[in-house]
Amino acid sequence: MSVPVVAAPYPRRSRRDEDAEALEQALNESLQPDFLAQIVQAENEMRQLSLVAANSSVNTPVIQSVAKSQSSEEDEEDLGLNIPDDIAMTSADSKSLEDANAEVAICQLPERMIMILLEFLDEDSIGFFGKVCHHFHRVASTEYIYEIMCRRVFLAQCRGRLVKLGKFHTWSHMFRTRPRVKYHGMYMLRISYYKEPEWNMWTDLPKNAILLAIYYRYFNFRKDGTFLYAMTHRHPRETSQLMKRQEKDTVFKGTYYFQCGQVHAIVDVSHGTLEFIFRVAARWRAPNTQLVLLSHAVYQPSDRLLLHPHYFDVKDEEFNFRRYWDL
Repeated sequence: MSVPVVAAPYPRRSRRDEDAEALEQALNESLQPDFLAQIVQAENEMRQLSLVAANSSVNTPVIQSVAKSQSSEEDEEDLGLNIPDDIAMTSADSKSLEDANAEVAICQLPERMIMILLEFLDEDSIGFFGKVCHHFHRVASTEYIYEIMCRRVFLAQCRGRLVKLGKFHTWSHMFRTRPRVKYHGMYMLRISYYKEPEWNMWTDLPKNAILLAIYYRYFNFRKDGTFLYAMTHRHPRETSQLMKRQEKDTVFKGTYYFQCGQVHAIVDVSHGTLEFIFRVAARWRAPNTQLVLLSHAVYQPSDRLLLHPHYFDVKDEEFNFRRYWDL
């Protein structure tokens, strides 16, 4: 026989229990996530992911290029080829060179202002200026600079005739191919031969002695159409100082001009008037650094009109140019 179970009465809710539930619900609501903070955090995470992706995209070509270079080096080693270190380091050092040039004040000048500065330099200095960096080379290689140099050089060397392009395509083509003489130096020729000594009672030489005679000819051309001439036994270093002082009875001053691509030089010396005709040539792939003697004549002092020359035998003697900046 089952015994009936009497259920316990349901407890009545008090005011205190309701307040506790309300407080617990408020606490739970306060613990819910802040959506604004989540949005900010998500944006920061996306920004970091974009930076990581950019870095990986930059490093990937570098790794690929390194791998390609390593494979190319292996291929070249198999073929027996070696790349010079200076060529291999050019691309790596280009960024550092640009940064170094950015600190140079003159590199920040406009190209037009640099061109104005180049107008005050001679032709050789402009060439050295263009070898400093790519920016200077670009400025010094413009047609404006070449036109200035052509008009300055050929106007003085061609008796003031008007300088035009004519058969030349550009001013740079004219300056590089048209013959001209160089300044700030000397064209020199060393002549040597053997001879017998003059025997007399004061000669202190052994019997059957043979002497070696050495002398030099020098030509120093100027920008005003004149040149300095000297024939002496002195060394070029000593002669450069003599020409700088224009020592009398050793250094003589004459005039020169171009005609049909040849240099005609006339100078008055103590025993008459000398006339030289040269052909401009190249030496060691350097244009205009050699003069080949085509004609050598002398006129008597009484022949003022230069009508009766006396020609000497020449054997295409070559005068080589040597640089002296102080001349």
